[in-house]
Amino acid sequence: MAEHGRPLHGQLANVPHAPGPVTGVALVDGALATFECRPWSLQEAGDHVLVLGEVVGLRAFPTEEPALVHYRGRFEELR
Repeated sequence: MAEHGRPLHGQLANVPHAPGPVTGVALVDGALATFECRPWSLQEAGDHVLVLGEVVGLRAFPTEEPALVHYRGRFEELR
């Protein structure tokens, strides 16, 4: 949950990650896929700002495990 004023540094201190090759953003180790994005547009949405991004880097890793996705209000396996 987002909190105003939460410290930026150290949030991934206990999560294995590495910098992305394109943008340097933190990419979580063991993810099925990673996306690196650059901000493209900012949209006001009530008391939030939506950041729309342009994908500038994508890596997907082969696995035999099914992916877990959220679709139509529930979690399902994607095979």
